Amino acid sequence: MRPGDLTESALGFARRQPVRWLSPGQLRHTATKLVISEMFGAYADKRELQGTFDQPLLTCQPEADELWLDFVADLGDGFDATYTIAWLLAHDKLEVAPAHRNGNGSGSGNGRLTLPRSALLLMGGDEVYPTASTREYEDRTKGRYRAALPEPAGPGEDSSMLLALPGNHDWYDGLTSFLRVFCQGRAIGGWQTGQPRSYFAVRLPRRWWLVGVDIQLEGYVDEPQLRFFAEQVRPRLRPGDGVIVATGKPSWVDTATDPDAFGTLDYLQRRLLEDSGAQVRLWVSGDSHHYVRYAERDGSRQMVTCGLGGAYLSATHAMPASLEVPPVRSRAREKSEPLTVDLADSAYPDQQTSRRLGRQVWGIPWRNSGLAGLATLLQGGLLVLLVAALALTTRRPPVAALRTGDVGDVLGLGLRIGLVVAAAVVVDVAFALVRRRRPVLARAPATLVAAEVVLALVVLAGLAAVPLPAGVPGLVAAVAAFAAAVVVAGIAGVELFAGWLFAYRDLPVVRGWIFSGRGIEDHKGFLRMYIGRDGSLTVHPVVVDTVCRTWRATPDAEPNAAWIAPAGEPPVPRLAEPPFRVPRSGPRCAPGQAPRKEPR
Repeated sequence: MRPGDLTESALGFARRQPVRWLSPGQLRHTATKLVISEMFGAYADKRELQGTFDQPLLTCQPEADELWLDFVADLGDGFDATYTIAWLLAHDKLEVAPAHRNGNGSGSGNGRLTLPRSALLLMGGDEVYPTASTREYEDRTKGRYRAALPEPAGPGEDSSMLLALPGNHDWYDGLTSFLRVFCQGRAIGGWQTGQPRSYFAVRLPRRWWLVGVDIQLEGYVDEPQLRFFAEQVRPRLRPGDGVIVATGKPSWVDTATDPDAFGTLDYLQRRLLEDSGAQVRLWVSGDSHHYVRYAERDGSRQMVTCGLGGAYLSATHAMPASLEVPPVRSRAREKSEPLTVDLADSAYPDQQTSRRLGRQVWGIPWRNSGLAGLATLLQGGLLVLLVAALALTTRRPPVAALRTGDVGDVLGLGLRIGLVVAAAVVVDVAFALVRRRRPVLARAPATLVAAEVVLALVVLAGLAAVPLPAGVPGLVAAVAAFAAAVVVAGIAGVELFAGWLFAYRDLPVVRGWIFSGRGIEDHKGFLRMYIGRDGSLTVHPVVVDTVCRTWRATPDAEPNAAWIAPAGEPPVPRLAEPPFRVPRSGPRCAPGQAPRKEPR
């Protein structure tokens, strides 16, 4: 029965708002779940328990002449963004505009493309936010995709295959809910799940293979998973076969700062491809919420990150220009020959847009509920300490110090604090020189603390400069004035935090806070891939610049039509860049083909 309206009771799920990632309550909840999940991962790894489940080799129309398949990742966040992508994925025929002409050279003069709906949908990780539970999956993933495609595309047609990889957020309950949703053979509307474990291998047409790797939280692959790939996949690979590897994290990007980041995937690749003659032609992942592509210099091998399924947007303007995978400086004693890949000039959002979005920080404290209250609480605590210090330095009770103290008294207190800080800086620098490290007090968090203390001193000076009413009892006047000062300091402290974000926006951690704190819902997308009759793989990066925000129920539509449709102008999909082609085979110089042992 089709829903007649958009209420939770009619739909069977709630249209949840995006997660407020910098909200103090959300941070506390996520941190708690993270600690618990790491304990699960260390002492009760569900992947090892899955080793007892029967794991057949999956197939998706292996004898067909051609096949369309989709990749979407990082999708279980706010309704508008996630459902916009689900609605586009469910289209029987999707009209896609060409890539824009712009300064990054990704323009194309070609006309619109018509892309048929895919026979296989791969969800590439983080199918739910902020933490996994049965209800969160229902509200943020299952309900939305069921509403977008309630039944198979037509009478008598089979459901499209649905596969899923867990990301770190799926692991926050130890993978329990993920296994219930995706590994029990249940249908989600017109999509049919079929994997019994959190990893899989699928035989595709034209001698292509899709391998999904579960790297858990720590980026390692368990022994049952390795054994499955070695026993079930490697014996079936033939020279010239092409392999698509999907993983929950783009470890190749992390090699820019961690030379061992790709070690686990490199080991899996060598073990999977040993003596088979097959080659990994495409690595694909989500986790970072943007579209970024690295390509081998002859274009034959690609490493793609596409985490645009619904979560907040991530920056692209600080990506490394090239990568060496795996790096020569990796500590692994046995590793593949390094492959050099270059950043394609086609990131989405483009780098200019990314920089502009990264400068828009001033609304972040007000978007994340509780952050302003936390700033007010911290400033109130600082003011209490400063008033107590003022009372000590002036040798008066705190209330008397507030009533009779003047700006000079506060300046004197500030000078004393400054002398203490200066002494601490000298000691810190001395230790830093001895240990050859950066001084602690020169780091970004220390500057934020110093700025907040200075702000509290300024507010206290203003409080001292304003005379209190003479006819009001001293305690009442002092408490009222102090409460007003705390409120003013809290508002100023929030904007000070935003200014600190702006000042340190080029630091990777701060850049992540800015984009997660802003929670940008626009700029979303997915990959639609095509295995052609000639055996090549063509990748279409489909994006939508603005997601839909107004919706209507469709109670009188056909049974397989979406339950929910745009109430106004529908979102307009386009290509982030012209489609790029990945050949099935090529020179035997890919990583995994020539292991190298380091000298002892």
